[in-house]
Formats: sequence, C-alpha cells, structure tokens
Amino acid sequence: MDHCKKHNPIRDRPDSTRVKVYNYYMNSQERVGKKLKKARKELGLRQSDVAEKVGISSNYYSMIETGKRENPGSQVMTGIAKVLKLKLSDVFSS
Repeated sequence: MDHCKKHNPIRDRPDSTRVKVYNYYMNSQERVGKKLKKARKELGLRQSDVAEKVGISSNYYSMIETGKRENPGSQVMTGIAKVLKLKLSDVFSS
C-alpha cells in the first residue's frame, strides 16, 4: 500500500457509487446557486452588487451562483448569505 496517497472518498469508491456521489455533489452546487439567485432577485440586486458588498469579483460570484465554482471559502459564503439576508444553514439545506 502506498502510504503517500491520501484517502479520496470519491476516488476510492466503486465506479457506480463514484458517479452517484459526483452527481449529488454537482446537484448540490446547483441547488445552492439557485437559492442565491432567488434571494438576490427578491432583493432587487445584481450579481455585481452582491460581489461588491462581499469583496469578490462579479465573475467569481457568477461562478458560485451558476454552480461552476467548487468549494468557495466559508468567509465568502458567510458574506454572501449576510448580503442576501439568508441563514448560512438555509443556503446549504436541501
């Protein structure tokens, strides 16, 4: 056994399970993005408005909202939730 390899919970599963985990993960990113977009529109804000208030680029925020940005930092997500008047736990709930 190669002790230099780190355990990867997705890679170390059988192929069929790996696909299911990957699909769930991708769907969760899209769900989060849809919640953010809905909240932003309800507040009448543009993506650039949210990005500016959080201190990130509009492109970065757009990638989060469209589910194309993996694992944005907790400070960023906390800032976005605050600007959009959401509880962080609600952003990530199913």
